[in-house]
Parts: sequence; C-alpha cells; structure tokens
Amino acid sequence: MGPKLFERTPGRVPEVRTRRFGALIALTALTLLLVACTGAPSQTTSAANSVASVGAGAVAAAPSAPAASSAAASAAPSSAAPSAGGGSGDAGSPNAKVNVAAGVQAENRQVIRTASVTLEVRVKSTGNSAAQVEADQTSVNKAVSDAALEVRSLANGPGFVSASSGGGATVSITLRVPVTGYESVMNALARDGIVTSVTENTQDVTAQMIDINSRVKSAADVIASLRTLLGKATKIGDILSVESQLNSREADLESMKSQLAGLSDQTSLSTITVVIKGVITDVKPVVPPKKPAPPAARSGFLGGLANGWDAARALGHAVLTVIGTVIPFLPLVLVLLIAGLIWRRRIRRGHQTPILGTGDPRSTE
Repeated sequence: MGPKLFERTPGRVPEVRTRRFGALIALTALTLLLVACTGAPSQTTSAANSVASVGAGAVAAAPSAPAASSAAASAAPSSAAPSAGGGSGDAGSPNAKVNVAAGVQAENRQVIRTASVTLEVRVKSTGNSAAQVEADQTSVNKAVSDAALEVRSLANGPGFVSASSGGGATVSITLRVPVTGYESVMNALARDGIVTSVTENTQDVTAQMIDINSRVKSAADVIASLRTLLGKATKIGDILSVESQLNSREADLESMKSQLAGLSDQTSLSTITVVIKGVITDVKPVVPPKKPAPPAARSGFLGGLANGWDAARALGHAVLTVIGTVIPFLPLVLVLLIAGLIWRRRIRRGHQTPILGTGDPRSTE
C-alpha cells in the first residue's frame, strides 16, 4: 500500500494543470482589477461611496452620471501629461501634476513677487545750536513726507496703497502694483531717495493653481451627480445621506475657490513694502568751552603780600557775611533780652520783701 501512494495517475495530470492555469488567470485578472481601482481619481471613489449609500431604486438610475464625471476627470490629466513632460501621460502617476506645470510657457506661469525696499532721505545739517537742530529735524520730517507722497503716487492706476504706518522721520508704505509694472516701480523708487537695501522674493504657484483648478472641476462634477441622486432619492435615510455628502462637497468647493482667488490676487498684483527714513548729514561735532587757565603761583615779598591781602579780604568777606546773616535776627534778640531783664527785676523785688517780727507794732494791725 505504501508505494502506491507515490504513483502518478496518468489521467489526473491534465486535470491538475488545467486547475493551475485557471488559478493563474484568476490571479492575473484580480491584479489588473486592483491596479485599475487604485488608479481611479479620488472624486470617483467618493462619488461611488455616496451612490452606494442611496437606496436600490436610486442606484439603478444613477451609474451614467458618475461614470461620465470619472471619465472626464481621468481624461483631462491624461491629455495634459504628454504635452507637458512627454511621458506616458498616466493620470494616476505622482509626476502627472509636475509634468502639467512644467509644460506651461514662461509668460503664462503664475508667480508671486514681493519686495522690501529701504530708502534714505538725507538733509544737510545747518548747525549745532538748539534752534538749528530743531530746524534740521523739521526739514527731515518734511523731506520724508514729500518722499512718501512720491512713493504713494507710484501705485496710481491699477495698483493701490494697502497699508501705511509711521510718521516724522520714518514712514512705512505697502504698495500693490500690477506684475507688468513691477520693474518700473522698483526703478522709480531710486529717484525718491537713496536705496540702502532691497529684498526680493518670488514664488512659483503654477502647479498649485493647476491642481486647485482640476480639483474644483472634479468637485463640481461630483456635486452635480449628488444633486441628481438627491432628486431621485425617495427614502428619508437616502436623502439625509446624500444631503450630508452634498454639504461636505460644497464646503470643500468653496474653500478651494477661496484659495484660488487668493492666489490669483497675489499673482496679479505684486507687493512692495517701502520704508522711508530721514537722515541728517554733515553734523558738526559740539566743541566744549575751554576752561580758564589756573592763576600762576605767586612767590617772594610781593607774592606774600598779595596772598596776605587776599586772605584779609577773604576774612573780611566772611565776617561781613556773618554780620549780614545775624542782623535780621537782632530785633528778636533785643525783645528777648528786654523780657529777660523785666522778669529778673520782678524776681529780685519778691526776694527783698521785709519779714515782720513779733515786737513790731505793725504786726498787730
């Protein structure tokens, strides 16, 4: 019995091969199906999910709309990709978006340009006195104000002044000017003062705007399909489910439109921030007054006599100073002195009163 387990049956070999071949075909078909599902746009998948949540009656009537939108969404990237990068044009590939942006001509690219410019307005100093310094500061403020008016005039026409701050010797102005007039405005700023620093930045948002435009179109197609399903739904649960999906899609669409509008505004108008500073030049240093030279030392007889005379004068000056200080207090001192004398006399009179004895005849009275 043991050796017969390993014997091959001639009739079973073709059957085993047929089963293996059928399994291989099924595996290949499953793989192709998975690849096709993963390569479909995200909008089609979400639309299919929303369709699946609707009742059986609505699902039967709706497959044509999502299929058309998915076909349009997949056809647009695939047709743009070959012209952009010359590649395979697979809409599901991660390089499809980059290839579309790379195919845009240089004059049609969407670029955000910003710049920061610092201008110095210089006024020559007229002097170091307080009045001259005040006059110089007034002149600087006026020169900065005139330069600010010139800078503001550069935004006339399609452009405008979006912000302004500061005052006196420092003013900051933000201009929004058309992209076509960006270079002319930058060149004109040098005429209003001395440019001390310039910072320019550019950001290419072509790919981002193309992506948002594509997403807006796909979202609009999905919303149209959901509205069609909403009109055909009859059950309350189906209506609520479709309305929830529709509200979410409409909110996403409005958000994408806002982003697109913001990018369009930034690419159509460049932003230039100008800081104007007033500076006083040729300021003369303040010379301190010279100190008087100390007197020369005196010596000898005449020098000693002069020193003694100076000492006598200093002493007399000190004595006169003391007398002059005391004189205002003399009336008060005199009054106190008179009061003290009167009080002293009264005390003496009280001590001089005679003491009468027992034999004095006045004592009996």
